[in-house]
Amino acid sequence: MSNEDYFFLGLKALIQNPDGKLLLLKRPSLASDIPGGRIQKGEKLEGALKREVFEETALEITTMAPFFMFVTNVRIQDLGLIISSYLCEVTSISKVQLSSEHIDFKWADLSEASKCLSSVFSQEFADKISILA
Repeated sequence: MSNEDYFFLGLKALIQNPDGKLLLLKRPSLASDIPGGRIQKGEKLEGALKREVFEETALEITTMAPFFMFVTNVRIQDLGLIISSYLCEVTSISKVQLSSEHIDFKWADLSEASKCLSSVFSQEFADKISILA
């Protein structure tokens, strides 16, 4: 038996409004999430995150910078999930339009966002969110 594990790579976008609040999305099965998804065959990382954010929110990413990468406890088809997160700026935050994957969104202060996301992602990730500038 091998000790190796195999993983999907998920991409997540941290989008803040001018007040410093973080965009949180709500799925029917998940109380809090942030925009993102997985890379499709033939896509580059930057293009995949831009596509996912646009599909889920109708927001267009203008800049993105690496933030934090971590291994989650999530399993998808018996594969693990690694999340690579990015600080993103978008063209206009006033035009959030949700896809059918999501049922609501809100702008949460960093403390609230950290608390909400700690139950979904790692505590270390949530702690880093709480101190975003």
